[in-house]
Amino acid sequence: MTPEKQQDLVRKSAEYQAALATESHLRLIDEHKAAFRWIVASLFALNGGAILSILSRSGTSLVYAMPSFGAFFAGIVTTFVCVVFAQISDKMMIGQMHRSGLYWTSVSVIGERDPESETQISRGVKSSELVGKFSRFLAIFAMIFFLLGALSLAVIQQKIKIEQLQTQLKAIDVLEGE
Repeated sequence: MTPEKQQDLVRKSAEYQAALATESHLRLIDEHKAAFRWIVASLFALNGGAILSILSRSGTSLVYAMPSFGAFFAGIVTTFVCVVFAQISDKMMIGQMHRSGLYWTSVSVIGERDPESETQISRGVKSSELVGKFSRFLAIFAMIFFLLGALSLAVIQQKIKIEQLQTQLKAIDVLEGE
């Protein structure tokens, strides 16, 4: 293959890569925003609703409900931290997609690839993916806090019912003893 044909092939490939990077960049922003809003709203609704449920129950002692309350509150805090890390990851990835688009546009014009630039872009993408994984881990942890709070609340409710039954049995014993 002649050097001119090879350079033309590199340019055409780079044009394709530039278009792909730009399209991926835009799609990533849109998809991430939509999915992230849904996940965050769900985590806040679950944990926040559970806290409101505890506070509105007249039959549940707040002392008994503290473990559940704490777990639901931890779920809310974890969701906030998840949001922060997701936004950091998003910002990093958007920057890398932008760099990638610029790089492939310049390659399409110049006709020469730069392995060092490609390596830097790849490293940046991997770094943002790592931060994104941590954010997803936090989202899972927020859900685990919700489940722990719900389980704790169920145990508390059973304990309260047992105590009520024991009180009723004592009252019956007192009445029978008279």
